[in-house]
Amino acid sequence: MDSRIQSDRPLVPISSIDDLKKILFIQKTVTDRAKNEMLSIATDGMGNPKAAPVFVAEERKLLTKYANYPTMSEMSAEPDALMNGTKWGATFGVAILVGGLIVEELKRMQPHLEPVLRHMLLLLLDELNHPRHKYLVEPMEKSLTITSKAAPGKEQAIKRQVCTDLADAIIAVGKQYGIVSVMKEADYYGTKRPTIALTPLGKRVFLHMVDAQRFVSEMGKAHTRFQNAKPKLSMS
Repeated sequence: MDSRIQSDRPLVPISSIDDLKKILFIQKTVTDRAKNEMLSIATDGMGNPKAAPVFVAEERKLLTKYANYPTMSEMSAEPDALMNGTKWGATFGVAILVGGLIVEELKRMQPHLEPVLRHMLLLLLDELNHPRHKYLVEPMEKSLTITSKAAPGKEQAIKRQVCTDLADAIIAVGKQYGIVSVMKEADYYGTKRPTIALTPLGKRVFLHMVDAQRFVSEMGKAHTRFQNAKPKLSMS
């Protein structure tokens, strides 16, 4: 992950079990609120599913609302940040919306990759945020392990195709929800780099996703310190 967006400052101040409980309460509250907003958009006042373009446009507005709030890193410098749970916890809202809208769509498109979809999405957004490889899917290839009894010796070619297909899916869904822009079709390989970029919304979503990952790590460490607590650490 791009070290320039990391910080030594903890995302959340946890000095007691009460702090841990308060933070997890905020997480649940914001997550539940965002999930309910997301689900309510799916149908009209009569309970009928909305047309896909209307649904996507309204869900994009909801994602934009949460993404435009400060990330946890941005709020960590404010001493009274926890007093504003909605804004401080906006990262939880982004995490549930990314999971419910983007990752769920990717599951339908690439069901065999379900366990790694969120991680691969973050890798691709990270590369778009700060390109540092020869081609776009290289970080995904490095992260993915593939074995093939049917085609021994061809694992690398298979991996490249799997990652290319997944990148196509991520970019298609990302464009739909306004987090990536595609100026024209292009190959992921070769000398010419694809004209694919993060939008301002995509940059915000990416930063929140990085903080969501850091949050899980910090909560795991806090749980180790407070062995009697058993927090739920999932961000999906």
